[in-house]
Amino acid sequence: MEISKIRIKNYRSIKDTGDLNLTKLFALIGQNNTGKSSVLKAIEVLWGKVSVKDTDFHKSTKEDIEIEITLKNFNEEKYKEFQNEDGIAEIKFVQPRNAESSYLLNGVSIPKTKIKKLPELLVISDIRNPQGESTCGKSSFSKEIIGKIEINSEENIENSVKIEEIKKKKLEDSTQEEIKNFLAYKRENEIKKVSEEITKKFQEILTTDDFALRISTNVEFSNDYNTMLFFPKDKKRNEVEILACGTGLQSILILALLEVYAKTAQCNDSIFLVEEPEVYLHPKYQRKMFSALRDIASFNQVIYTTHSPIMISEVWADKSVRLSTLVNGETNINEIKIEDIINELGIRYEDFLNSGVVVFVEGENDIDFFKFIAKKLRPKIDKIDRRITFIFSDGFRNIHYYAFMQILTSQNVSARFRVVVDSDGQDLSLRKLKLLEDIRNNFGSHQEKEVEETIKKIENNIVVLNKYSIESYFLNSEILNSAFPDIEKDDFEYMINHYNKTYKEHIEKIKKGEENLQHFREYLKPKNIFIDDDVRKNENKYNKFEEVFGNDTKFFEVRNKLVEKCKEVKKNKENLVNFLLSNGGLENEIFNEPVSIIEKILNETENEN
Repeated sequence: MEISKIRIKNYRSIKDTGDLNLTKLFALIGQNNTGKSSVLKAIEVLWGKVSVKDTDFHKSTKEDIEIEITLKNFNEEKYKEFQNEDGIAEIKFVQPRNAESSYLLNGVSIPKTKIKKLPELLVISDIRNPQGESTCGKSSFSKEIIGKIEINSEENIENSVKIEEIKKKKLEDSTQEEIKNFLAYKRENEIKKVSEEITKKFQEILTTDDFALRISTNVEFSNDYNTMLFFPKDKKRNEVEILACGTGLQSILILALLEVYAKTAQCNDSIFLVEEPEVYLHPKYQRKMFSALRDIASFNQVIYTTHSPIMISEVWADKSVRLSTLVNGETNINEIKIEDIINELGIRYEDFLNSGVVVFVEGENDIDFFKFIAKKLRPKIDKIDRRITFIFSDGFRNIHYYAFMQILTSQNVSARFRVVVDSDGQDLSLRKLKLLEDIRNNFGSHQEKEVEETIKKIENNIVVLNKYSIESYFLNSEILNSAFPDIEKDDFEYMINHYNKTYKEHIEKIKKGEENLQHFREYLKPKNIFIDDDVRKNENKYNKFEEVFGNDTKFFEVRNKLVEKCKEVKKNKENLVNFLLSNGGLENEIFNEPVSIIEKILNETENEN
């Protein structure tokens, strides 16, 4: 579930936000005291987590405070009662000046108690409460997250079976006591496992095993936890409350909790509100924090405020970031202008002066792919990065990409660059036109003549690959059989032929207007052949995925074997792209196109180093 739209009136510094469209990962930026936090606080008000005070009425107005949200994409059946016939829920909170507040659901009045049935709102405030978080007090975020972390194990499964067996007994006092004791044991055991997982992540972040965490619980009081820091190498095993440590370690605990949650949680309808997630964190850890939030946003919505350029550099510029400003005591929520935040992002001209060519690619796998090729083509060059700097741009829509591009196309910088684009199932010329249009829209605040000159310069440096994506290059039976020899080459050929046949059929449907491109990308992208994550988000989606491929038994048998092999590679902490390239080799003609692109770029810099 996610909040797709919100409108706030007469709350704190906000007169009227107008309709503000949100995405699964959404950021508000702006200086202090411009009203960023008021947007998040308004969501808490509607959820009933925060009460309205007299001082919250905008400029002491007599008008009602109104907060309206639209919810969509529910994952759990239990929230069916909130949805209208279109599957969305429109909820309105109204707080008059001197009267009780009220709620409307899809235009109909409802009791306040119904709001308590909404999905959970998980909140991390901007001013951390070290004591509350370290002891996981009644209102702490840590308590809520620890309670949601589930470590799957055979023992947990056995425990669940045992509980069911106990419940089948007659409900006598002795049986009730037995259930109580067993549940207490089970809870202590689960907390121990959670504590171990959080300690692993805590040590991984700090890159040291000098510190460890012990999370304990008092079984007499539900969901009360205590977090202690100790030193494993200390024989006396002296423990210190995390509360007594620096704020940096406390924030790293929050980061560790989020990373473990991102790793273990399943798709649900919770929403995260995070104020200034970068607080007390070194830039290196801020990047980890952003990565954790982005991973969580793949299944839970994350809405956050920030002052850190790191926390917005990889967010999509056109939809997922808004700027909060304060004019005459009123908050305005505006679309961002790239040139206004280049300095805030910390991008410098000199970042480009040590590289022969800057190459923008869509994803992190693309960087691994092209770097591998470059090193294979020039194995004797120690520092290939001096020839080519690869920049990950997350589909050419994040802020860093537009900021970099604006600098590269300015009169002050003469560094060469390329933009290497996957086809994403589109006609190559249409793909290029769409990319240029996105750039034009994001550079819209410039003079028209300057924009068109920039567009022309960029157009001449765009290379659109014939393949849908990097994963397409590995849909080859020889490469896959070399990488995973215990799966027959003939089986791989069957799987790939069936995929290609289905792919072409759906391309024809798109050309005839019988299918939209988004549906095609969701189910036919080659990544789905190697990785289960996107189609396994819910059962209905996976059923549709099977349907798209005609429920072909052999295709899915081979594909599922391949998915498990790819999981093993990842489990061994190997890079899948590098693994496939190392085992498959670049000699295969399927790699001719990317190899020729990198060869040409390297030749351009041959005489300069």
